[in-house]
Amino acid sequence: MKKTVVVSLGLSAFLILLLVGNLFLRWRHDYLDKQNTVGYCYDSQPTLIKAFNKRSVPIIKPKERGQLMVIWREFSQLKELPQGGAVLGFVGDSLADHSGIWNVFAPGKGNINQDTADWKWVLSLRLEDNKTIKSILMFHGIYGEGWSTSSQKIYGVQPYPLVVFYQGRQLNSDYDQYLGDYYPGSYDFELYGQKESTPFAGSKVLVVFTDGTFLSADVGGRKVNAEPDPAGKFDNGGVY
Repeated sequence: MKKTVVVSLGLSAFLILLLVGNLFLRWRHDYLDKQNTVGYCYDSQPTLIKAFNKRSVPIIKPKERGQLMVIWREFSQLKELPQGGAVLGFVGDSLADHSGIWNVFAPGKGNINQDTADWKWVLSLRLEDNKTIKSILMFHGIYGEGWSTSSQKIYGVQPYPLVVFYQGRQLNSDYDQYLGDYYPGSYDFELYGQKESTPFAGSKVLVVFTDGTFLSADVGGRKVNAEPDPAGKFDNGGVY
């Protein structure tokens, strides 16, 4: 009888430990995933918290990959880096003016709202290998809005410019210019895109390298929207 009780208790303890271990592994996976996919949004501080972790699983899940392929056809040709990281921060009260509407990689104003102020992001990259940045794309949480250093179409139309600064120096003055060669290490960039729709609705950034790989990060808590807006209007949808 005592032997049966001991065996039952041991089996119960083993099952409890197994359950606890499984819950811990699930929590750890979700925690590391969030650390790599969600940036930190600030109302007024340009300071960016570093939150890099090595990844063994993709950040972009199959469903979102399909959505991004709808928004940007060339995305299907890219491969997500298994290591390295990206963190995106948003500076909410920026009055900077470094970009304008289509083709304007200099101070300008919106197409509809006539606002000269830009959205401003701070992007931190951690690279594990030598990389050349081919382009950076930024998708707003509102359908039809995007900014890019590339002339490739987003949502089927030309995007607004995304102006990139590194160490106080503007890296691009036109579409399709490479943004530099980088050794393994950490780098902070400032990104500017002309405002149109407000308020800020969250965004996703894709950093594309010349070897066909990419890193990504989100800020603001909303995924990019692959569904058309009911009115079919594109505030900064570009030239058809």
